[in-house]
Amino acid sequence: MIMNKSILDNGKKIKNAIFIFLLCLMPFLQLGIGMYFSVQILALVVLLRQYKCVDFKPSIIFFCYSFFLIAINNIFYPEYNFILSRDLRMAFIASLTIYMVCSPKTRLVSETFNYRYVLYLLVALLIIATIQFLLLKLGQNPYIPSDWFSIPGDRALGANWFSFAVENELEFEGRITGFYSEPSYLGCVSILLHLILLANGSPVQRVLSTILALLISIISQSGLGIMGNIFITVLAYRRLSTAMVYVIPAILISLVVSTALLDLLPTRITAIISGTDGSTVGRMFKPISLIIEIFDHHPFGVSLTGINGFFIKYNLVADIGEPPTDNGFYNTFYNYGFVAFGYFYVLFKGRNWYFIVGILLIMFQSGSAFSFDKLVMYVLLSQFTIFKNEPKDTHE
Repeated sequence: MIMNKSILDNGKKIKNAIFIFLLCLMPFLQLGIGMYFSVQILALVVLLRQYKCVDFKPSIIFFCYSFFLIAINNIFYPEYNFILSRDLRMAFIASLTIYMVCSPKTRLVSETFNYRYVLYLLVALLIIATIQFLLLKLGQNPYIPSDWFSIPGDRALGANWFSFAVENELEFEGRITGFYSEPSYLGCVSILLHLILLANGSPVQRVLSTILALLISIISQSGLGIMGNIFITVLAYRRLSTAMVYVIPAILISLVVSTALLDLLPTRITAIISGTDGSTVGRMFKPISLIIEIFDHHPFGVSLTGINGFFIKYNLVADIGEPPTDNGFYNTFYNYGFVAFGYFYVLFKGRNWYFIVGILLIMFQSGSAFSFDKLVMYVLLSQFTIFKNEPKDTHE
């Protein structure tokens, strides 16, 4: 009996160590020497090795549908200029998401996991963001080299923009990215960690996570991070009495510190509220009318790499400017049409709000809803939230 208890305890310690290791990888998730030799692939392999025998059927069915859709699109609409390898990769990841996220009997996180490690990671991200902010104020390059990223040619990389500004003697007004490609990615990670602590942490850890996540998002001036973190905080503390004690002071502290010490808040918040922030508008509002066009012309979707060809064919680009494909949630409807409703039904069925809102906000971050790094985030979110009942003290 004692031996069995010892084996069980050792198993829990190993599980805890694995997830602490995965958390340590989070700041470096986009780094690597290529897509398939990167930190995100390492994290995904570590997670996959933990999975036992679960039901493959939904994933196989969805991949077969995706493969059929890709084949039909390439045969009948070659003018859309599809990229077959990329479409197949996204279909594979979308199917793998169902397999890894919708496996309710596969609990990998031990119930003894100490959530202070998540809080430590938020502190680390805040320190990194603050150091970068100070370097930028001093006119120094605060970004890590672009060739450290698994996709070094990404036009969103701050290092590329900084180098361009220096070479052309331009004034550079960049934003903080941490070790990620863009500010919204840093804001997205802060939302993920914030949600994990709201779902599992102690009352003190929840309040601290709100302050830290908001400070990170404000320093990076991430519209997604600012709005997303405030939104999930309001959801977690729905009762006014609790909000008065925890939420309002936490938000006010974050806003006062950022405004008084860093002089960051007014410009970005004003742009978001007024609707003039191009990044926010492009992600949240522009795509809605285009989804209706997709439903009208391609009710079962257009493979995502051909979406620009679709916009051009139906003269939609002239009306909207640059095609709005920076929101992975909307891109899923571009890609799968009406079938996307079924996909999200399978993904969200029986899940709590932490998981559903978290998935949506992660998808909102960029157009890459189905990439290896996003899959790692989805699995971490599911493991830390879908097995957790909503804490009573967050709304009572």
